[in-house]
Amino acid sequence: DIKIASDFSLTSGVRDFCHALVLYFDVSFSKSHKDITFSTGPRQHYTHWKQSVLYLDEPIPLNKGEKITGKIKMHIAGKKGEQTVIDLKT
Repeated sequence: DIKIASDFSLTSGVRDFCHALVLYFDVSFSKSHKDITFSTGPRQHYTHWKQSVLYLDEPIPLNKGEKITGKIKMHIAGKKGEQTVIDLKT
């Protein structure tokens, strides 16, 4: 079973409302004959992998410099592992 859990901390760059969080990943394959790295980040070159958007039940008002902290947990579900379950606490 694949299970991921991580604390996070994000700092607002502007005074606004946070309506969603975007998940993406960076990966490096360094044990092959040629190092391969790529990112699915929104400011990186396009890949067939996409970002995931987690819309919040209620927007979070933020001032510039204010932090959002929380924990995200993910695991694979379904009989054939066809579902990803994400639990977000802020």
